[in-house]
Amino acid sequence: MHIVCIFRFVLRRIIVKRKIIPHSIFENFTIYFRCKEEKQFVRKLRWSIWGLDLIAEEFASALEQMQLPYSIICEHDEQTAAFLRKHENMHAYKNLKDMLAADCADIIYISSYGHRHFSCIMQCLEKGMHVLCEKSMFTNFEEAQEAFAYAEKQKLFLGEANTIFYMPLYKEISNIMQNGKIGKLKMIRADFGSLKEEKEEAAIYRKDCGGGALLDIGIYALSAALQLMGTDIETVSTVGFDHPYGVDERWTILLKNTQQILACLDISIRSKLDKRLIIAGERAYIEVYDYHRGDHAAIVYPDGNRESIKCGSREQAVLYEIEKVQEYVRAGCQDPNRFITIEAMNTMKQIYRKEGK
Repeated sequence: MHIVCIFRFVLRRIIVKRKIIPHSIFENFTIYFRCKEEKQFVRKLRWSIWGLDLIAEEFASALEQMQLPYSIICEHDEQTAAFLRKHENMHAYKNLKDMLAADCADIIYISSYGHRHFSCIMQCLEKGMHVLCEKSMFTNFEEAQEAFAYAEKQKLFLGEANTIFYMPLYKEISNIMQNGKIGKLKMIRADFGSLKEEKEEAAIYRKDCGGGALLDIGIYALSAALQLMGTDIETVSTVGFDHPYGVDERWTILLKNTQQILACLDISIRSKLDKRLIIAGERAYIEVYDYHRGDHAAIVYPDGNRESIKCGSREQAVLYEIEKVQEYVRAGCQDPNRFITIEAMNTMKQIYRKEGK
């Protein structure tokens, strides 16, 4: 690098002084090559995946596609061996302490069971690691408050791996709404239903693992609504029913904010529902399909005419997460979506309280 700088200085003196080319053109060339050098010498951020479930598999594949270095943390030898058969050329560690001793990661992606998230998050933050945690990030409101406050104090990134926050389609929808194309926002409807196989040992049916409809899939509906209507919720009304295994099975939830915007959310883990989001204004409504990884939507006008919107690709959802998180980490930013995550947990707290849970 020093030789390059000396050579550039000498070249500048010869070219500019003798007016071989104009000074401005020389400077443009200098800026171009400097940018190339900086890009070349920027170190890739290193990741570590803590917990090996199906989502971790997808995350690892995305890291490999982006050619980013990563390791894994898993205490179960059989799981680790199976993972390494699919994903080669990486280091595996039994615990966070061993991984930290090896100094091989900048960001930890947590993909363990929900009831372990808070403990894992706090351990990582205490050791100075940036954290991206799978949704639902917490099991209660108090955990969310404590973790985000500590991350801010430590000047570390902490964010929820909720695809709704990262899909490019939502930025496009935000622009459409700000331009007044659908008029003043009045109502939101978000449905999310999955027919989950009834297995008592499955995490989604285990209360001690952070299971249940609200935490597992309700976070998508709540996050979508709060992202659109804001976090100033003043009224929460609910009707819910539990599954025989003891977790919450289905809900109808009504939210109202201080601007009198209403949101109706239907969620279930034993009923298949369209994963559809409706954003209704005074002039038109927007319909988003498979909204948790939405890449296409339509503006529907009162006369029935439809205008298609296509933005991003659902297959790239995890790549969008990784790219954006790396931007935040490099810029030293806190997660701009943390207020939605916190309010979602606060709303869940009110929902559980109303149902006596």
